[in-house]
Amino acid sequence: MSIFTQNGLMVAAYEPLSVGIRPLGDITDEIAGYSHTLLADGGYWSAGVGLSGTKNEVEEWIENGLARRIVIYDHTMFPIGEYFVNAISASVGTRRVKVGPLLSAPNRVSVAYTPKDASVVPPVTGTKTVSSVINNTTPQARYGIIEKLLDGGEMTAADVAQFEQTFLAEYAYPISTETIELGSSEAPSLSLECLGYIHWMNAYTYTNTTAGTVTYSARLQALLAANPNAGMFSTDYGGIGANAATIEQYTVDNKTAYSLAKETVARGDAAYNRWTFGMYADRKAVYAALPTTQEYAHEITAPEMEITRATGRAVVEPWNVLPARWVFDPDFLIGRSPVVTDIRQDPRNVFIESVSFSAPYGLSLNGSRVATFSLNQIMLAMGINGLGGA
Repeated sequence: MSIFTQNGLMVAAYEPLSVGIRPLGDITDEIAGYSHTLLADGGYWSAGVGLSGTKNEVEEWIENGLARRIVIYDHTMFPIGEYFVNAISASVGTRRVKVGPLLSAPNRVSVAYTPKDASVVPPVTGTKTVSSVINNTTPQARYGIIEKLLDGGEMTAADVAQFEQTFLAEYAYPISTETIELGSSEAPSLSLECLGYIHWMNAYTYTNTTAGTVTYSARLQALLAANPNAGMFSTDYGGIGANAATIEQYTVDNKTAYSLAKETVARGDAAYNRWTFGMYADRKAVYAALPTTQEYAHEITAPEMEITRATGRAVVEPWNVLPARWVFDPDFLIGRSPVVTDIRQDPRNVFIESVSFSAPYGLSLNGSRVATFSLNQIMLAMGINGLGGA
């Protein structure tokens, strides 16, 4: 019996999305530990899954487990988390092994370099450029396409070819770290380090040479659609709210899609309101302005220590609590809180920036009373290095 049996949660493993969507089985009974972190800017961010099993089962995970899709369901079979296996740590007898991280194993590379002509003396250099990509299709078929742009400095064409081919041969497959500890034998065990699918936006760059501007909402859709791994992100953009503020389309700095998404989200909207962006159930992106009403309530002096709905007070299970919502403490600062119309100015409200859940019932919420986007972040997004002053 696993730690999930008592609360009705279920964990299912699927083959990597690069291979298909075939289910590999219900692994709930093998769960020895589970935790997840959700972020207001990120959504399903990370999860840790501890598994017990036989030697053969542990070895099968070591061999084939990277990039597998892990989905956690509540008792109604609604998904409350969806992740991919980015790294695996295991112990079998005296052997310790770690495989991954997966996203640190690029299988499509190119080089940003300044061309150098060494046939003349002294050598002459040209304008900085980016080489054509080269691929290792074998790991791509197994794990998905993971891009890496290398910084090569001044290089001849032969140097570029040598550099990128050597790098690809060395790093296209996830590395493994092995340890043998004599005198310390352990029962077979396994730990999966999982990441939310939004992290794949760090695995490819985005370039657009179109003139003019585009709305923030359209920019985020374009960034998602640029993923070279077809089918990884949902094409249902119904969760992306309409933000009519505009940004220039032109971008040739070879930034990752995630970096550009963060810059876009940091700008808020035309009325200077904060928006959040994350990826949730079915790998569907959600982009929305901060809510103006309370979602949850929590009485800090109540013995039950529960999170409830702000309206109706129905209990919310700890694994179902989401970030980017307001939680209200009705028994905090009674008679002391000023009457305000802005929800952000009421100290009894906390905007949930992050949710940390640890099975079976552990829950930690972190946030702020007045939540605004980072001024430094938006300045950097606009190319401003910092604030000046006397």
